Amino acid sequence: MNQNIERLRPPPLPATTEGLLAGKLTNVGRTLNDEVDDVHVVLWANPAYRALHDAVWPEEAVEGSLAADNIFAALEVRKYAKLNKDNEAKYPRIVRAKAATLAKALGYVTRRYGQNRSQRRSTVKGEVVRNGDDE
Repeated sequence: MNQNIERLRPPPLPATTEGLLAGKLTNVGRTLNDEVDDVHVVLWANPAYRALHDAVWPEEAVEGSLAADNIFAALEVRKYAKLNKDNEAKYPRIVRAKAATLAKALGYVTRRYGQNRSQRRSTVKGEVVRNGDDE
């Protein structure tokens, strides 16, 4: 191997936090899912809210279907976000979101905790049981 090859040097790393932030390519910030996550954690202490997440089969659902339970849970999230002016300022995406959108966000949030309905339905004695479709 030739030791005389000159390698190009990349630009230097920023020396300051300000420089790091100035070069950030994506500026996502907080998302709807992050807001829903915050409210989900607050509401978790409420047994009625928790019950809306408990069913993994339709016949177990509080409102008669898993989709209905998801919507009712989403409405609880929105109700909490609209509770007072401080909350409305803290959770602006939730306040504007449709119930179906919030229900989808709750699906993502519960997945973050390993607790969405399909994850829980596929878990037996603490282990995920694969069905025949898994590779």
